[in-house]
Formats: sequence, C-alpha cells, structure tokens
Amino acid sequence: MSTSTANKPVAPRGGRKDAFSSTSPVRGKGDSKEKGGGDEHALNKEMDKLMEEHARIQERLAETKPPPVDSNEVGGIVDYDQDDDGAGGDSGEPTADGRAGRQQSQPRQSEELTEEQREKEAKARFIKSELGGFSEASPQIRESMKRNRRMFGNLLGHLGSAKQRLEKDRKRDAAQRQEECAQRVEAKLARQRNNLREIRRLEWEERRKQDRERLEQVLKEMEAKKIELLKIRLQSHYKQMTGFIRTNAQPSVFYLPKHHNSESKELLEQTKQQIEQKIASIPYSFAEFGEPTVASAGDVEEEKEAAESPRKQVDEDMRESSEPSRSDRKRSRGENPTVRSSLLLLGFSGTIEVSSSKPLSVEYPQEIFSVTQKISEGVTITLEVSRPVEKEA
Repeated sequence: MSTSTANKPVAPRGGRKDAFSSTSPVRGKGDSKEKGGGDEHALNKEMDKLMEEHARIQERLAETKPPPVDSNEVGGIVDYDQDDDGAGGDSGEPTADGRAGRQQSQPRQSEELTEEQREKEAKARFIKSELGGFSEASPQIRESMKRNRRMFGNLLGHLGSAKQRLEKDRKRDAAQRQEECAQRVEAKLARQRNNLREIRRLEWEERRKQDRERLEQVLKEMEAKKIELLKIRLQSHYKQMTGFIRTNAQPSVFYLPKHHNSESKELLEQTKQQIEQKIASIPYSFAEFGEPTVASAGDVEEEKEAAESPRKQVDEDMRESSEPSRSDRKRSRGENPTVRSSLLLLGFSGTIEVSSSKPLSVEYPQEIFSVTQKISEGVTITLEVSRPVEKEA
C-alpha cells in the first residue's frame, strides 16, 4: 500500500496548549529529583513532528481494506504450444514476409506440371495401343471418353470435397487448441491475481500491526514531551516569585518593599529557598499528579497551620466589603480555569498569589481586591487561580 503523506493536515498547536494553559503548579512528592528542563522551543518542534506522525498513522489505520490489485500489474505470460501445427500446413514454416511458403510452392507446382505431361503422354500411348485401327472420331470412342471424363470429374469432386472437409477439421482442431491455450493463460493470470491479492493483504496487516506499535510509541513520546514542557513552565512560573517576599498569612501574598533592611533580606532569602524546594518537588510523570489544587509557594505544614485562624479573619474582612456585581459573579463562575486581574493604585508594584486547599467562602475577584488593599496599600496586584472559586456550602 502506498499512501501519499505530503499534504496531510497538521493538528493545530492550540490543542496541545490547552493541556498546559494553567499556570498553577501541582504539589508532588518531596523526594523526587529535578531532571533536565531542556529547551522549550526545541520541545515544541519535536511535539509538532510527533503530532504530524500521529495524524499520518491514524489516517493509515482508518483504512479498512487492503489496496486493490490492478489488472496491469498481472501479465506478461506467453503460454502457446510450440508443437501445435500452424495454419500454414503444407506451405512450410511461415516467416515474417512469407518467402519460405512461396519458395516451397514453386517446386511443387513444377512437379505437378511434369506429372500432367506424363499423364497426357501415357494416355496417348494407351489410346494408340487399345484402339488399334479405330479412329478417335468414332462414336464408341467418344462415348467411352465421355464416360471416363465423368468418372474422372466425379473422382476429382470427391477428392476436392474430402480435402475441404480435412481442411475444416484441421482449422477446427487448431481453433480448439488455441482456445484451450487461452483458457490455460487465463487460469494462470487468475492464480497470479489471487496470489498478489493475498500478498497485499498480508503486507497490509503487517503494516497495520507496525503502525499500531508505532502509535503507542508516539503516544508515549508525546506524553514524555508534555511532562518536560509542563516542568519547564512550572519552573518558569515559580522562578518569577523568587524576587519577592511571601507572607505567612493566608491567602499568601508576595510583596517587595521599596527599601530593604536586614529582616526583609532574611525573609527574601527564606522565600527563595521555599521556592527552590517547591521547584525540586515538581513530579515527573502524570501518575504522580494528584487532584489539582490552588497554586502555593509554601509547604503542606504551613497551609495546615494557617488553615483556620487567618481564613476566618479574611472572611470577616471580605464580608465588610461591598457585594460583587452580577457581571463579576458571572465571570467568577466561568469555565476558564485561569483568572488574572491587575490593579494599579499608587505606583508601587508587587505580586501576590492566592493559595488555599479549600474554596473561599465569597466569590472572586472584588473581595480579594478589598483584602489586598488592606494588606498593602498602593501596589500593582496580579492574581492567579487554578480553578474558579465557589461559595462554601
């Protein structure tokens, strides 16, 4: 089977992007080691090649029948009986220009002429010896000659009809042999077509088996590339937090003071170490991923310690703020798993990240803004959430 793959549709890269569009990391095992990240651009190229090959294999596997056998592929059989008598018969072996037959007919014609002359001479001698003194013009002689001519004509007619019957029988036998030869050739062609069809079927089944094995291998390679890309993006996401200080309160806030002191430098170093530990804990296989949680740069113990009291204080502060508008409620309940908002107040920039193992009791985003304004006045705030926040039952 020959299938052209020059102009095959390429799967869009957007489908692959959806699998990694969330910027929220997932907490993995603490004892997992960090592997080489690789170049994201090179990985994207490799993913494109794998997806093209995946599309070609899927198209070949979609075929349900082996390719048909073309009638032009079977032929070239010459199966004529070499010992059959040809149509030339007595004319000798026929050649391209027929000279052999003419050359052989000429001496036979001369022989027939000489025999006719001999017969005439013998007849004349017989008449002279038998008639004796009778003349050929006598009635008895003329009647005898007429009778002889009739008998001779009948004999020639009988011989001619016999010759025609023999000629017809010979031609009929030749046609019958030719028909039998054609039947043998057709039977051989039919066997060749059946053999070729069986070969095509076996090759097609073997190729489908190889395509299935290659498809499994391609899927495994694509999964490995996805894991590498996910790790690179998670590392890039967390490295952006290393230049800020993380608060112990919940939800976690990352900020940067305008002027550093010894305490802020120490907190900055602690946050950097926590981020590095978080990067080292990124899992390396999909089996290690658990249920997705909201992004966090701390560890599990800090989340458990801050799960109760800071959350209650945050809820009280949020209840004091105004109720969100209908459009904000509709946007907060949307299907988009990543929500990003920015607020510019006085020119001092900072970044916060909301992290919680449970949904907040109020809706996002207006209440979050009211809390962050109380925490740090005059900042540019960027919020990143891994899934829509719902009201607590």
